[in-house]
Amino acid sequence: MTRSTPSRRSLVDDGIRLVKLFLHMSDEEQLRRFRERVITPTKHWKMTAEDIRNRARRRDYLAALDDMFALTSTAAASWYVVPAEYKWYTRVAVATTAVKILAKGITVGPPALDPEVIRAAKEILSRQEMAVLGLPAPERPER
Repeated sequence: MTRSTPSRRSLVDDGIRLVKLFLHMSDEEQLRRFRERVITPTKHWKMTAEDIRNRARRRDYLAALDDMFALTSTAAASWYVVPAEYKWYTRVAVATTAVKILAKGITVGPPALDPEVIRAAKEILSRQEMAVLGLPAPERPER
């Protein structure tokens, strides 16, 4: 029996928009955050032995970044490197980048007023009420 090779479809081929973010912080900031987690009892849950093991390999991970970006970045789903030294800045940059990517080709904003609402207002409301609502006064035939 012959096995057919599955086609290499991606999420992007299926219309999914990907936002790939790499949050990068300095060695010093990572160590500062680790210290905060170690000395603050209510943050102990954030610290694991795996964090320590990964920190020991930080140089290896940083060296692998170029390969990761080169091998996994495409025109339809590229990587965005976000500075992560300051949490407030990181949060704004992540939100801004995600909205920018996800909003491409989409009209962002409130929907137009339902034409049925306008029609009903023209039939039922007075000129004064229409003016208060900011709607044009209905064209009434002159008598």
